[in-house]
Amino acid sequence: MNPLTRLSAALLCGAFLSPCLLAAEPAPAAQTGTAKAEEPETTTPWYLRWMIQDTKAGMLVKIPIIDSDPNRGTTVGFMPIWINKKAGTDKIQTMHAPSITYNKVFGPVPTYRFYYYPTEVSTLHIRLAESLQIEREALIMYEDERLFGKELRFFGKLQYNIDGGRRFFGIGPDTPKKRVEVLTPNAPYDLTYRPGTGESNYAEDYILVNLSAGVPIRSGSKWWAHGYNYYTSWKTWNGKVPNLPAFFDTYPGWGPKYRQQTEILGAKLEYDTRDHSVTPSHGEYLKFYAETSAKGFLSVHDFQRYGVDARILYPYDPDGKRLIAFQAKFDQALGNPPFWFQPGLGGKWSLRAYGEGRYIERGTMVFNVEHRINLWSVQLAGVETIFELTPFAGTGTVFHGPERMAAKYFRPVFGLGGRAVAKPQVVGCVDFGYGQEGLAAFVDINYAF
Repeated sequence: MNPLTRLSAALLCGAFLSPCLLAAEPAPAAQTGTAKAEEPETTTPWYLRWMIQDTKAGMLVKIPIIDSDPNRGTTVGFMPIWINKKAGTDKIQTMHAPSITYNKVFGPVPTYRFYYYPTEVSTLHIRLAESLQIEREALIMYEDERLFGKELRFFGKLQYNIDGGRRFFGIGPDTPKKRVEVLTPNAPYDLTYRPGTGESNYAEDYILVNLSAGVPIRSGSKWWAHGYNYYTSWKTWNGKVPNLPAFFDTYPGWGPKYRQQTEILGAKLEYDTRDHSVTPSHGEYLKFYAETSAKGFLSVHDFQRYGVDARILYPYDPDGKRLIAFQAKFDQALGNPPFWFQPGLGGKWSLRAYGEGRYIERGTMVFNVEHRINLWSVQLAGVETIFELTPFAGTGTVFHGPERMAAKYFRPVFGLGGRAVAKPQVVGCVDFGYGQEGLAAFVDINYAF
């Protein structure tokens, strides 16, 4: 559903409005002899005083939402966030974030989000949303990098989701954005749309169960081995976005109208020297993975997929306020995967100038680099929040196989992002990326890589 999981992005929106947050703490009162101290004056702008308020337990943030997504269009709304600190510390314990948003396609969407941070390396996330149109979601997710205080990593996710804003353009590195008109063989003077070319809109409806567990190769090692299970029950509908061709009219037979089961079993090997997985400031990360879906074993599909993801975080100044972050990622599917399980290019987690899934094929190659610059930091309700400016660039392509990768299909991207980092748990992001199809904006939580 992409339901605006923008919790700490709220802090970003408020703080980047003005450096006056640095003046949020009132100056000491002037003392003259035995006269009573005058009340301190605050120079914090009224809109920031309205937006961010201290409470006994933490902080209340009131955020107007203005979000633009390449696939969904503009969404507006309002979201209050209650941030509670762990008693006696400056660490975030819980966050409650209800919201009401409006999108001209999907109408009003009330949403409730709850985040609980039992430790610095564990998170419980619950999200519920319902629209008057096609969309709805129920999600519970738990992640822990030291389960029961042991060298054991766990991830679990249960989700029911209907997302009516999905786009499909066909398969390949050169799929057109608009539908292509051609002459039909039987009617040379009748221009019709050729099936399978250009943009269409569909709704994905799925139930997802994802479980993963990992242990170090040996105690204290930076190498971790994981096994995971990924189960979905998936079907497609025609989408609701106006002025876009319906999916089943453009791509007949490409998606199931009734639920199809897919069971994926996988293994991955990780090398991780980062100081934190969510808010890292230095280190390296390397992941190799391989997975399979066997027809007849809780699945109607028969395919395999493998890949590698490499990241480097290099702080180059003595204070650690500037760093270069680099990512290279390769992904390849084999066999007969349906299009929704094939690697895709586009979106916040891939190439930030295109909507999610803009290009789809059996393989992808992506390179991303960002310059993360620490502009300032401020104590907000006792929680240190760091604000970053992040120029970024990237390029990527899709292909049927590595031997068919072509330089002319690599799509360049350039952009600028802003970050609000409440260490160690939360990163709010706003990214503006420009590519061959224009400008795209993404507002979300967590770094893109």
